Amino acid sequence: MATHIGVGFSREKNTAAAAREASYLAKTQLKQPAAEIAVIFASTHYNPQEILPIINQSLGNPRAIGCSTGGIILAQGLEKRGVAVLALSSDEIRFGAAVVHEINATNAWAAGTDLARNAVMDFGEHRRQTFILLFDGLLKNNSPLIRGAQEILGKAFPVIGAGSSDNFSFKETRQYFKDKAFNHTATALLLGGAARIGIGSDHGWRPLGKPRLADNTENNIIKTIDGKKASGIYAEYFNQDLKGFSSNQPAALSFLYPLGIRSQKTGEDYILLAPIGMPDNGNIICQGDVPKEAEIHVMIGKKDFCKQAAYNAASQARDALAGVKPKVVIIFESMARQKLLGRETIQEIQIVRDVLGLDVPLIGMCSYGEIAPLKTLESGGEAHIQNGNIVILALA
Repeated sequence: MATHIGVGFSREKNTAAAAREASYLAKTQLKQPAAEIAVIFASTHYNPQEILPIINQSLGNPRAIGCSTGGIILAQGLEKRGVAVLALSSDEIRFGAAVVHEINATNAWAAGTDLARNAVMDFGEHRRQTFILLFDGLLKNNSPLIRGAQEILGKAFPVIGAGSSDNFSFKETRQYFKDKAFNHTATALLLGGAARIGIGSDHGWRPLGKPRLADNTENNIIKTIDGKKASGIYAEYFNQDLKGFSSNQPAALSFLYPLGIRSQKTGEDYILLAPIGMPDNGNIICQGDVPKEAEIHVMIGKKDFCKQAAYNAASQARDALAGVKPKVVIIFESMARQKLLGRETIQEIQIVRDVLGLDVPLIGMCSYGEIAPLKTLESGGEAHIQNGNIVILALA
């Protein structure tokens, strides 16, 4: 019994050349005639409708998922341009892949149930362990999508994942399934069988000032905080200047200063939600649901805090493997962390490698929104949509 892994990357400017090189390198490391599963991340410099058929043909038409990203994470550092491919073949680990299309505010919950149900059907009668969900990072609210998936898989079942991204232009992101790319879509990969799974998640943002009360919320919309217009919490901190927050699209500033929702379960941890809209009526629109009567803060991140969070997440993943060395590490990391860390992102990647193994293949993406349990080792698996996080999957 064996599991084979291959990671390939290319920064070639020509689209076809990049796809060929990345898939060739992945297949060379795989040392198998074909891949069973492929995970593909590509920057928005490339047309995915050209990339995906080449990669799929090269790897023997695997069940492939993936998405666009504003940053590709590799063992050697962060790449802003390129195509990355993870190829897997195993007679120990079982996989199930699925896709749902045309997701919107009214059908997101049903889309989540369909996605999970279809992945389970493709997976078969094996032991299920983790559900990886890649969604359109420009969708307004992804909480119903997650809840729908957990309705099928179980509310304590580990769900992780990320939102497709571009490089803070917030114009268009793409989601990949097999040899095609889509918008307003979610793809998923169910893992199990004889796999060992280690998951870790943390953010490193800290609260500013005194706690406030989100006293009027509706799903992902905060209408009032402490009885006043919700946007006032930012006007207070930024001297009444809200030019860094667009009413039509999120801004980089909102990712750097997300809102922290204090966990109603632990009372200690914070779910980070970045405003993705702030219309003229003073509401704040978030990427995930905000509980009623939630305690809320504006949050601030620092480089040292982010690096410590990376160490914490990697340690959680390592500890969950109970001494077994991972075969591959997959990272989903917020674009906000990339912006905050800048050139020091390589130090964060090195921290993860030091914890999980310098010779372990590593691949990842920078995202608009991350999915993970609030505290992986303590929450019983209930997943949340968050911003500013690093989510690590170690597969053994």
